[in-house]
Amino acid sequence: MNNAAKEYCKQISKCLSYSSKVKKKLLPDIELSIEQFIEDNSSVSYEDIVEEFGTPQDMVKTFLETEEVSELEQSFSVKRRVVWIVALAVIAVIVIIGIYLVVDLKMKDNFQNGRFIEVIQEDSLPEDLPVYGVE
Repeated sequence: MNNAAKEYCKQISKCLSYSSKVKKKLLPDIELSIEQFIEDNSSVSYEDIVEEFGTPQDMVKTFLETEEVSELEQSFSVKRRVVWIVALAVIAVIVIIGIYLVVDLKMKDNFQNGRFIEVIQEDSLPEDLPVYGVE
């Protein structure tokens, strides 16, 4: 591909306001068409390419009018949603495991040597209850 063709493709890429994935799907088709035009015609200039295919803006407009672009956008939109759902699910699992570990640690903190340790303070006992071992 000559410099004029590279410049034309570069201008088309700048005009496409889509993700790099969409550009990677569309640009090879455009480049192939330009390469075939260059093979059929010797010493092609930028103006010759514009005359044959239209301005880069016109070329982008033509591609945007096709149904393939909307299908590409939808497929990438679906993929993006799936990624978000998976990411949120992973985060939810991590949070649930974290909560479980904190609760488990609290339970183990109260359970030592195979017995629950219960501390009864003298203030919390009823006054008429006899306390053994206290003099």
